[in-house]
This record gives sequence, C-alpha cells and structure tokens, in this order.
Amino acid sequence: MLKKSILIFFVTFLFIESYPLQSKADECKDFEKAIIAKDAESDGHAKRNDIGLFFDYEWKKNQKILAIKRNENDYPIIRLSFLENKIPSGSIIKSINGINLSEVNDNEIIKLQKSPTKTNLEIFGISEQITIEPKEYELLNFNIDFNINSIIEINTMEGFFELDYIYWSIYKRNDWADEGKIIGTNITCSFKDSTYEDIQNPQDTIELLQFNKNQDEIYEVQYFSVSKITKDVESTYQINGKSSIRSDFDFEKFPFDTQKLLIRVETFGDINLEPEIESKPYLYLLTPDKNTFLSAERYKEQNYLKEWKIIDYEVTNFYKNENIYSAINPENLINYKTDNLDIILTVKRHHKYYLYKIIIPVFLILLIAWSVLWIPAHRIEERLTTSIVSLLALIAYNFVFQDEIPKLNILTSLDKFILLSYLFCSIPIFMTIFLSRFVTTNQKRAYLFNRRMRMWGGSIYILTNFQIFFL
Repeated sequence: MLKKSILIFFVTFLFIESYPLQSKADECKDFEKAIIAKDAESDGHAKRNDIGLFFDYEWKKNQKILAIKRNENDYPIIRLSFLENKIPSGSIIKSINGINLSEVNDNEIIKLQKSPTKTNLEIFGISEQITIEPKEYELLNFNIDFNINSIIEINTMEGFFELDYIYWSIYKRNDWADEGKIIGTNITCSFKDSTYEDIQNPQDTIELLQFNKNQDEIYEVQYFSVSKITKDVESTYQINGKSSIRSDFDFEKFPFDTQKLLIRVETFGDINLEPEIESKPYLYLLTPDKNTFLSAERYKEQNYLKEWKIIDYEVTNFYKNENIYSAINPENLINYKTDNLDIILTVKRHHKYYLYKIIIPVFLILLIAWSVLWIPAHRIEERLTTSIVSLLALIAYNFVFQDEIPKLNILTSLDKFILLSYLFCSIPIFMTIFLSRFVTTNQKRAYLFNRRMRMWGGSIYILTNFQIFFL
C-alpha cells in the first residue's frame, strides 16, 4: 500500500511539473500559427506623423540615466532631422514655436518633437527660421544592448582585437499586438527556421561589423516575448560569443600611444531607398539601451588587460551616406543611408616595459658612448674602442621591439628616439677621427672643440627627445 501511494505521488508530481512546460509549448505553437496565418507584408514598424526630429543623447554617469544631449548653454543637440535636409546632424536648436528649449526639460522637448502640427525652429548658425510641415512616415527603432565580457587580445601586429560579448537587439512588433495575447508575459517563444521565410524579419538588417566569428563559440538565437510593462510583443535577437574586429591603429606615438577600439553595429535599413515602391518615408534607428553604457563603464573599471589601460568609453550614433544604383532603374543613383551605433573604447598602452627595457638602456649606452668626449683627445684607440662597442650594443637593441608593431611607412616616437641615438652615438666616433689630426699640431684647439661638443651636443639631444615624446 505504501509503495502504491509513493508511486501515485511521484506520477502526480511529474504531471504538475510538466504541465507549465506543456502549456508554454502550446502557447508558443499557437502564437507561431497565428503569425504565419497573418498577412506577412508588415515588419512591425511604428506609424508616425510629426516633424521627424530626433535629439542626440548622452549618458549621465552620476544619475545612471540617458538624457537629451545639450551644449554648455543647455540647448538640445540634434541627432537626426529626417524630413528637413537643411538641418544637419549636430545642430543646436534654440527654440520650437518660440519656446526657449534651454528652459524646458527633456519630457517637454519630446512632446514638442512629436507634435503633428506645423513647427517653426530656430537653429544656431542658420539665420532664417525653418518651418517643417509634419509628414507621415514609418519608424523601426531597434533597442541595442551590448555587453562586453572581455577583450581577449589586442593584436597590433595583425590590426585587430578579439572580443567576447553578449549582444541583444530588441524591437517592438506593433503588428502582432492581437497575436501577443496568446502568450503570457513570463514566456518566450522561438520559431522554427522555416517560419522566418514566411514573415518579415527586420533583425536580418542588423549586424556587428567583424571579419571573423569563432563558429564553435558563437550562440545565436531569436525569440519573442510579451513585455511586462507595455504588454507589447518584443522581438529579441541575441548573440553570445567571440569575434575578431578590425582596427586602424595609430602607431605614431608608440610606445606612448593611445588607441581607439571601435565596435560598430550597423543596419542595412534605408531611408526611402526605392521611392518608386515605398509609399511613405521609412526610417531605421539604432538606440542604445542604458545597459550598454553600464557595461562599458563596468568593463572600464574591471578588466584583465595587461598591456593596456582603458581610459575612456563612448557610445554614439551617426548616419553613413552612400550612393547606390536603383534596382528598378540602373541609371538612377540613390542616396542610401544606414544608421550606425558605435561603442568606442579608448585604451592607452602601458609604456613602462618599453621605458625600462629599451629607452633607459639605450640612453645609458649613449651616455657611455658620449663619455669618450671626457677621455683626452690623444688617446685615440680607447676612444674609438668605447664608441664602436657602444654603437654595436645599440644596434643589437633595435631587435628587441621590432616584432611589437607592423612594418610601417612612418617613424614612431620610439623609431625617432633610436635613430637619434644612432646619430649621437656615431658623433663621438667622427669626433675622435676628426680631432686626431689636431692632437700633435694644436692640442688647445682640439680640447676647445671637444668641450663645446660635450656642452652643445648633450643639450641638443635632450631638447630633441623632448620634442619627440611630448610635442
């Protein structure tokens, strides 16, 4: 009897535990069927009817919030003017319909931005007042959350850095509001690969610019869920993994150089790419989530980089303009615009290795070579021996750092320092040979020339190195 009771309890427990999973599977299956049965022409864009003005943003580190970016006088800065080309990105707005924007908070500015009525703008740097008529357009706004786990390697020789990251691209499917009622707010659903062939999936238009993905360590998934706050269906595309990203390193100040590591998320969406078939202007936007800033800030303070130090980070957007030919009319050149989200880490090289292992030893070798000017001019053999040995030691040191940077068409600061040291290491040799002719005929002249070279040569060397490293 006891065994039978235990068995019944165990079966009941398994049924209770499996019921939520079965319920979730049924809800997701019903949701997928409803989406497939729906008209697949829509991509979930939001319909807007306003002046198409979007403000730039900035991260308030102390308050941990995203706010409208303003200049030193508290006037807001424009990120993008979609409907009026006379207003370039970065413009500063003085007023909207006579309202001084330096005296208005962010929420009030957003309300003015979404006004469906004719709007008059005053822009700094533009003499005449600009009037914008509101127009209907379609907006697809992706919320980008980029989490930096670690920078595995910064390979300056090959010109790339390897990144371990987690990336989320989230946007609201406005066209699936009714279908979203099928699934609960604590459930996420993924579709079969074949389902994406039957629906429009704007997530395909976004990518992280990279040249190599570690396929064995990349995990990609797309899922759908209902927001607990707005109750809207959200489409989320997630990537976990490691990627190699090209970087244009500037070695001019090596080894006291500062580099910028650019992580770029780009959309292949367009603004009115094909006006012949697009009924309304179409706008793609990539907007960073506050977690992107928090992640960059956290990684700046806590990382395991040995050769580099992160001194700053920046998250910013810009539109890139390109000209492409129309698919409908090959002779028609179309202005193609893409939105880019840039995460820029500014890193500074730890220079003490080069200071202690190269610069100081080279300087000491040069001091030894230069010390021969204190040896009497008539002791030619001792002077030449010391100078030549010092020069050979200096040449040997040239091979210590040559594998640290690629073969460049420019001279780095360290290159200039080494070349200057070669020159000043050779001067005592030429001086000894030159003064040897005066040793027997005019020792006073040889002594005077030798003393002036000690004084002026040392001063010129120090001043030139100061210019190389600090100017």
